[in-house]
Amino acid sequence: MTKIKRDLVQLGFEAELARNDRKTVQVAWIRILKLLAEAGVVDRTEQKLSVKLEIDTNPPQGAQMLKTIVNRRVIFALRHHDLPSLMAGKVHALMSRPYA
Repeated sequence: MTKIKRDLVQLGFEAELARNDRKTVQVAWIRILKLLAEAGVVDRTEQKLSVKLEIDTNPPQGAQMLKTIVNRRVIFALRHHDLPSLMAGKVHALMSRPYA
């Protein structure tokens, strides 16, 4: 998260980071200030673009990982599950959670 914030600051963005790493699926929020107003999407500068990241520290066995190179304003590698693995994870969550 520190690297993400440093990279955003180097690109000229104001960013806020928050995370919760107490569970198996760690959650992080990246909020970029003033970006929506600069892009002309909103009128108020206090509105933020929020991006939620979820990182499973104990993925199911057999899950297939893909690596995708994203080439937008910056180039970065994105590591993620393939679609069948994502679907299997959702079905597993529905079947194994103790609540309805």
